[in-house]
Amino acid sequence: MTISPSRTTDAAPVQDGGSIGDPWPADRVDPARSARQLTWGNFRRHLWGVSSRRLQTEGQLSRLGREIEALYGKLHPSDALRTIPGIGDALAPLVLGVLHEARRFAGLHQLRGFCGLFPRTGSSGGAGRPGQAITRSGNNRIKRALHLAADAARRTDPELAAVYWRLMVRKGRHHKRALCAVATRLVDRIGEAPRTGGAHELRDTDGAPVSVADGEAIAAARYTVPPEIRSARRRCHAEVAA
Repeated sequence: MTISPSRTTDAAPVQDGGSIGDPWPADRVDPARSARQLTWGNFRRHLWGVSSRRLQTEGQLSRLGREIEALYGKLHPSDALRTIPGIGDALAPLVLGVLHEARRFAGLHQLRGFCGLFPRTGSSGGAGRPGQAITRSGNNRIKRALHLAADAARRTDPELAAVYWRLMVRKGRHHKRALCAVATRLVDRIGEAPRTGGAHELRDTDGAPVSVADGEAIAAARYTVPPEIRSARRRCHAEVAA
């Protein structure tokens, strides 16, 4: 009995992208299809590994966050730091962990010095030169945290928004210099929080208590720096740096 070639049963398995009616012969190999199959297999294994590591990392971060929160609550039960605009849930434990207790500093000036938020001193011919750049000394972690906090606080706290606006618009300062001034005022509040133990109360520029929503509205309405001024300060800073 002769078997018709069209009814043979020893054809190779169907390759990716082929069809049942058109099997790829066993004695012929399609390099492009083999490469695609190999690449897809490696990609699936890589994707599975990344997903597993991500789940493991998220679990570790979640567990670490709970431990940090428990320790923070034990060391700072009043939670006054989080009531300061810009500090928030994430930065409060960092600030507490770096500064420990504000009472260990002799005064606010020493606390500012630890944070690196004071200008360089410079003089020429016996005359002082005001407006020097902020010194590079101080704890880098707390400086980074304070700059982030200051950028957030100036959008919420009308008093800090007024400081930032005045330096940018009237004094001709660059964004970073204005943020340093806001951060300095945040340091003063951080230094007072452990001593008083009370929550910080948000106020407008007249001293009247306001809510967070009202504070944001006041900051946006009265103390938004015009785009053309911000652009001009950026160009001036770039020219001086060059």
